[in-house]
Amino acid sequence: MNSKPSWKHKKHFRELLSKIGINKIEGSSTKQGCLYHELPFFTSIPTHRKSSKLRADLIKNNLEITDKTGLDLGCSVGGITFELQLAGAKMVGIDYDPNVITLAKEVEKYYNTGALFQHEPITFSLIFDLQEFDFIVWLNQWMWLAKQEGEDVARQILYTASKKTEMLFFSTSENDGQAKIESIKNSKDVYKLLSRTTRFQDIESLGVIKDGKHKRTMFKCY
Repeated sequence: MNSKPSWKHKKHFRELLSKIGINKIEGSSTKQGCLYHELPFFTSIPTHRKSSKLRADLIKNNLEITDKTGLDLGCSVGGITFELQLAGAKMVGIDYDPNVITLAKEVEKYYNTGALFQHEPITFSLIFDLQEFDFIVWLNQWMWLAKQEGEDVARQILYTASKKTEMLFFSTSENDGQAKIESIKNSKDVYKLLSRTTRFQDIESLGVIKDGKHKRTMFKCY
């Protein structure tokens, strides 16, 4: 894996970074030039969320991920995807914002971690056609799907995703943020969503993670 980027590569990454946030995409872009969440390689770039490593560490503490296949839905620039890939998983990251995926692919091209990235809208057809993964990470994106497509459609997609894996790590809005959902006001409602809408028998809270003013519970489902 390459070390720190050269001046030429830094300039290239800055150009790609400047394109993020120009076209506002709900649930993905932040202000121009600001990452949605931190990347393990770039510690000095402004980020909207600052808990990706904490979330990745929770996943690693709750699953031996070495050589396991993982899917990160709504991966943005790939902060969690890269963290888990570097820890030994075989990761695929999917996001519907083309600019964040372009940056993620260029970062991957330079550092050569083995992570794969796809620019795709998260739809029923996409999830239905997916291969099976050892685990799926779906953090703070499902709520935008519910806002854009309706809660019934989003629940159908969540159920289909649960059939594609043995373990799901999940969080969503708890009556906070721009994509809050009326039916989900707290962590108990998220638990109900997962227990009624997925095929998992065991649903475990991994605790509350704070992102500025947002406090969201991360769940492990298996």
